Amino acid sequence: MALSTFDTTHSNYANGAGLWDPASTPVSKTYRVTVELDVTTPNVQQGASVTSFSLNWETQN
Repeated sequence: MALSTFDTTHSNYANGAGLWDPASTPVSKTYRVTVELDVTTPNVQQGASVTSFSLNWETQN
């Protein structure tokens, strides 16, 4: 899934990327973000740095 799609699909607490209750087991959770370049990406772009990327975490009680 493209980050732009992820951003619009999971935009708030109600439709977030998953539920987690840290009061239960496990008390920690790991997320992995894997980036794949489009096949049309020029080779000179490989190894380039990301200049803007952010994730927003929301908790509710």
